[in-house]
Amino acid sequence: MSSVLREDVIVDWITSAFRIEKSDAVAIETSGAGSLVVNVDAFDSEIHWPPFLSAYMAGRRAYIASTSDVIVKGGKPVAVLVSLRIPSSFSINTVKSFVLGLESAASELGARYLGGDTDVARGGSFRAEVISIGVPAGKILHRKGAKPGDLLAISGCVGTSSVVFKALAGELDSQLLESALSDWMSPQWPRLKAWFEVTRFLSASIDNSDGLALTLHYLAESSGVRLVLDEIPICSKPLEVLGESGALESSLYQSGEEYNFVFAFPKEHEWVAEALGARIVGRVVEGRGVYLNGYGEVAKSGWISGEGYYRRA
Repeated sequence: MSSVLREDVIVDWITSAFRIEKSDAVAIETSGAGSLVVNVDAFDSEIHWPPFLSAYMAGRRAYIASTSDVIVKGGKPVAVLVSLRIPSSFSINTVKSFVLGLESAASELGARYLGGDTDVARGGSFRAEVISIGVPAGKILHRKGAKPGDLLAISGCVGTSSVVFKALAGELDSQLLESALSDWMSPQWPRLKAWFEVTRFLSASIDNSDGLALTLHYLAESSGVRLVLDEIPICSKPLEVLGESGALESSLYQSGEEYNFVFAFPKEHEWVAEALGARIVGRVVEGRGVYLNGYGEVAKSGWISGEGYYRRA
């Protein structure tokens, strides 16, 4: 086992020690005031802010990353709080642009930016702790709940981020970065109005932030089932640049932050996928693990903070 301190090791201990459900957002029952769906997500300039990204767009990405977890759980965004740790080397205009970008993304979804905490430090990285708050629009969803016989669907396509990451690492022509950016900047969400209307028909859901393979494994493990896929909806750019085989491997194991919704639902509600603009890609069966027809077993591999792209046992 690696001696490197990893996110998954910490999460496994916390959820076990305090009997917390593994999830990227939590539903909180309030006394007499209904429920809230809350997520906190860290945005760190050393990890999440590539050099080509403007401060305004970085702010938008920070909000999208947090609120995606609220929405996929069935929460309609209503507010956002942000704690900022700002290096003194940053200009006030950079900070303003980041916050304006975050506020614009929140406003588009009907959520209010309500401020937060601010610290200025002599050094270190810029960091934003984004707390997205939503209210249930219908059924609260979990990673667990997928049942044998359910269908599995994915919104949008996957893999464009792998082209972006490879171009940043110098593995691909840097000109490919610009052509892939517009697709990468937009979350691969389903039709959100329809999403809130159909959550009551869904069994389980999760969004794709750490890579598709890991996302699928998280859903399968939480539900205690096996996922059998017939296809992976790969975006056109990785297919064009990497070829079919390379695009499949990269889309499964070296992508992330695309925020596709992966969800399961009973077969009698097959119409749900079309209503959401999503694609049915497979089914839920008894067993464990994730399998792709014509490929075999999908490894539990993806982005693990502290290790990078890492294959878990």
